[in-house]
Amino acid sequence: MLANDTSVGVGHAPLSRLERLVLAVEKRINARDRARQNPAWGEDVKVMGVRHGEAVNLTIACAMIGRHLAHIDDYLAEKDAVAELGRGLAIEHGFATCDVVVNAADKPAAGSVYLTVTGTSHRRQSRQAAESAARAAAERRGVTRLAAHFTTVHAMSSHPLNVMSQFLK
Repeated sequence: MLANDTSVGVGHAPLSRLERLVLAVEKRINARDRARQNPAWGEDVKVMGVRHGEAVNLTIACAMIGRHLAHIDDYLAEKDAVAELGRGLAIEHGFATCDVVVNAADKPAAGSVYLTVTGTSHRRQSRQAAESAARAAAERRGVTRLAAHFTTVHAMSSHPLNVMSQFLK
C-alpha cells in the first residue's frame, strides 16, 4: 500500500469491473483532448468507487480552472458534465445504477468551490486571484456584471471525503 495525505493506492490483478470503471472515468476526464473539449477541467482528478451489488457510487474530485469559468453557473455546469460522464461510463461498464458526487466538499451557496489557477491542487487560488480570473474571462465574453461567487477555495485535504484512490498512469 502506498499513501500520502490525500491519496491511497492499492494494487491487485486482474482489475474488477468497478476498478475498470474508476480507471476509465479518470482516463476519460484526463483524455488527450481534455484541454480542447473541456478546458475548465483540471488534470488533478481523483475517483473513488463503491459497489453495492449492481449499483455503484462514484465520488470524483476534479479541479476546475478559474479562467475558463465566468460565473458560478458555469462551474456547476462543468460539475454536471463530469457527473454525466461518470454515469455514462458506469452504464457502459454494466452497472444498473450509479450515483455520482463531484467535488464533494463544495459549498456553492457559501462560495466555496474547487477552483484553481492551473488545474492542479499544487497551486490554489486566493479569493482575489479567483475573482480576477473570473472577471477577466467575463470581460473576454462581453459580460458586464459578474456575481462575486468565487470567494474561497476549500482545501481538499481537510475534507474526510478526499481519501480517494488515485490510479497512476
